[in-house]
Amino acid sequence: MRETKGIALILVISILAVTGIMAVSFAFTMRLDLKAAANYLESQRASYLAQAGVTYAQQILKEDSRNIDSFEDKWSTVFTGSDVDNDGDGQADSKWLNVYNEEGDTIGRYAVLVRDETSFLDINMAYKHNLSPLKV
Repeated sequence: MRETKGIALILVISILAVTGIMAVSFAFTMRLDLKAAANYLESQRASYLAQAGVTYAQQILKEDSRNIDSFEDKWSTVFTGSDVDNDGDGQADSKWLNVYNEEGDTIGRYAVLVRDETSFLDINMAYKHNLSPLKV
């Protein structure tokens, strides 16, 4: 009987240690799940904001009824600003457009760059226009 006297204490300490390890691992897992859910929420918000910017730009382009494009058209003036460099050339060319919820609080923002590229040279078709071997 004397030899088994301390076994209950060792058994209780072992059970408490295992329970404590399980509680710590559960808390760590829940914290990771919370961060994953927050990241998913932010990625969905960013996706919806990007889609809002594309949809708004498409709507502005659909409203353009003129056959001749100029820099005074709405598609050029609505998005022009000096906040964001959207095309990566080192110069700010767009402005932030805020998105608000029902209470009027800002929930996000986006920047859009609409550019008329009809006067650009299509390098994929440029060689077909000059078939001369001397390229004169």
